[in-house]
Amino acid sequence: MLLWWCLLLANAVGNTVETTREDWQWLASNRDPAFERLMPFSRIAEPNVTYRSYQDHYYMVPERYFSVRGWPRALEAVVVSPVGPSIQQQLLEMHVADRDASFESILARVKLHRAVILDAQCPALRRRLRTLPKVDTRLSDWSAVVFHAPSHLIRIEARDATVEVLANDDHNPSAQWAVRMFTELRECASATERAAARAVEQGHEADEVHAPAP
Repeated sequence: MLLWWCLLLANAVGNTVETTREDWQWLASNRDPAFERLMPFSRIAEPNVTYRSYQDHYYMVPERYFSVRGWPRALEAVVVSPVGPSIQQQLLEMHVADRDASFESILARVKLHRAVILDAQCPALRRRLRTLPKVDTRLSDWSAVVFHAPSHLIRIEARDATVEVLANDDHNPSAQWAVRMFTELRECASATERAAARAVEQGHEADEVHAPAP
């Protein structure tokens, strides 16, 4: 099974590098440590909701991550996504390019987009979070066999309870809620960054207008 998986994925890596069975084993053993360092799921102080998604066999699918804290007071969210190829693809390609490189040195070169979003910057944050209690948490249809399914990990923490959900179905209501939240957080992050860029440009223009003549 592992050999078949290696052959299948080798076509997706591209023709620029030649991957071996050991390379795929390296990725499999280092995937979770890398995810926990870059997109922490279990070691966050006082989160309300944490979400991480990935696909192990289809490693080129971009990962998703967000963490929200501060409910019901001032909310703060962190949203993370890879820049360019998926995190797994970056890890694999850098390892294959230099198999003597340490895990730490490879991890330090992974390209990510990480944004911190405040409640005031993103009305969708509180609005989406309020819909969480209404999310249908029924189990997926176990009669349907899905190979190489995605992994949607959701952790919800309240004062008196912690719930962890692992959904392997993109149609799972909890997974759909989390994907929508991720998408809206990304949109808020982009809007905030565009506004900041415009403010910088306007500041430069104002400096040019008021600059004394030489």
